[in-house]
Amino acid sequence: MATVERINRIDTLSKSKPIPAGFIDDKRSVYCDNRKLKDWTSGDLNTKFALSERLEQLVQPKPRHKEWMGDRPTPIWLVSQGAKSANASGRVQSLAEPKRHHRDFEPSKPVYSIVSNAAKSASANERIETLAKAKSYQELPIKPDSCWDYSEWNSDVSKAALKHNATDRTQQLSNPKSLHRTYKESRPVIWQVPHAARKALPSIRVQQLSRPKSRSQYKEDYDSTCWKVSTSAKNARPSPRIEELSAPIPRKIKQKRGGAAPKN
Repeated sequence: MATVERINRIDTLSKSKPIPAGFIDDKRSVYCDNRKLKDWTSGDLNTKFALSERLEQLVQPKPRHKEWMGDRPTPIWLVSQGAKSANASGRVQSLAEPKRHHRDFEPSKPVYSIVSNAAKSASANERIETLAKAKSYQELPIKPDSCWDYSEWNSDVSKAALKHNATDRTQQLSNPKSLHRTYKESRPVIWQVPHAARKALPSIRVQQLSRPKSRSQYKEDYDSTCWKVSTSAKNARPSPRIEELSAPIPRKIKQKRGGAAPKN
């Protein structure tokens, strides 16, 4: 019986969804009113675009203001006779005057400076004459055999300095600093593995550790009671101090409705 009901249920689910009554195949949208687009009573079923009253109201242009005036028909304005013969007031005349320059204002200088006759005929004093002279330099010492190779020049070092012997301290300081006893130079980029390391064999202990555990060893190491809680731990009771610390703060304990406040 259950098998027959299951087969009937599968047949019901396998059927396609039925088309609802009044379905229109070429409907533009679920929000579209097909009664305005088509006259379903006539024989002409072609789509005709129509607007609702609200859309017709929105597409209307914005009306102009009642006091709006259009542009003047010509850039030449007609000035009345009264405006031509009008006299400006004192305030308008004062505002029409150009702005005055500052008392310290100076106009821009010309590009070419004009030198006065007094500057042309002026004479410099002794200090200016001294500063205007070129600086004199002492002649550089030139060796008489400087035209030859530098290796053939006579040395300027005295013979006593050439034959001088340095002290023990100077010789000690002139020696280069020795490297540390544990200093090692940088290794090359490609390390070379020695031949002995290539043929080395692991020890017996390493071989034993690398092998997987057998079933007997696994059973020996397996402890089924590792997570078991002992009876003494279950029956244990905390000390009075621990109970005191674990109790909630009295001011955070909410009083039950219709009951008395809990006692500490």
